[in-house]
Amino acid sequence: MFADHWVIALLIGQVCSIFLLTIALFISIRTIYRWEPDSSSELQINLERQTYLTSTVIRYVLIFQIISLFVFIFTVNNHLPGLIRGAMCASGTLTVNSYGYPLLYVKISAIPFYAIYLFMDYLDQSEAQYPITPQKFWLVFPVFILLLTDFIFTLLYFGHIDPQVIATCCSISFSATPSWNDSILSGGQWIGISLILFYVMAACLIVGLFLIKKYPVINLILTFLFIPVSVYSLKYHFVKFIYELPTHNCLFDIFWAQYYYIGYLLFGSLLILLISTLLMTIFPLIQSRLQKNHDRLIKQFRYTALFCTFLFVMINSAYWLYWLIFRL
Repeated sequence: MFADHWVIALLIGQVCSIFLLTIALFISIRTIYRWEPDSSSELQINLERQTYLTSTVIRYVLIFQIISLFVFIFTVNNHLPGLIRGAMCASGTLTVNSYGYPLLYVKISAIPFYAIYLFMDYLDQSEAQYPITPQKFWLVFPVFILLLTDFIFTLLYFGHIDPQVIATCCSISFSATPSWNDSILSGGQWIGISLILFYVMAACLIVGLFLIKKYPVINLILTFLFIPVSVYSLKYHFVKFIYELPTHNCLFDIFWAQYYYIGYLLFGSLLILLISTLLMTIFPLIQSRLQKNHDRLIKQFRYTALFCTFLFVMINSAYWLYWLIFRL
């Protein structure tokens, strides 16, 4: 697979990112241990110049990594199925070896760390004295580890793809006879419970975002509870009405053009919701170091989280209601 142009593009991007982040890591170490904001020495002036350049490099690397997640999803969901026998979507391409899903999980779990650094970098750059410069560079270490892990799993995944192996693909997400937990239409009790939890958790999160402002950690906890329930409800209930096929519960087909790329909107809204509530929780921890008032920015995060929650609920509910009203 290393000869494929999509794979080559992903690997080149990863190699360049690791190279740039490695240089930034060494400068970050120097900055952490030798940063003296009250000093006007030559060393401090040089560190401030290097810090600005380093922050810019890290910023663009992390933005590229966030974009590369969606490029990877497009590659395994739209491009690779044409090269691997039996694969119809990412459900098949990711299971062609044991490194597919771990790679996807690493890429997704790294996004909040990238977002935290970008947020702290924005706050730091907005102040004249760079008040959180040493602290934000501590994040470069977990970011580098995640990026390196991402690269290793990328090599292992693409390197162990055998085009002659027949992928199982939708045989793991399609059944002619739905099991007891596959569909609420067939009496699956867990689906009914998950739907109740889905709407209850959504209501609690919306109310929390409106009313609970002094304790943002509560909204973060509600978000962590809401997301897995949402994904479960989407997979085993709502997605059937998007496909209009009660026995199909694959989460990757909704990223296709024939479903208007709705998967990017749904999972993008959950990811933005998580990032927004996470940054709202982190902000009070560093607020005392800042001189400017960033209440407007936090308010924007709150409204963004509200919008993403409402959007996810309304899109899924609209597909369900449309099917019940016009299809039954």
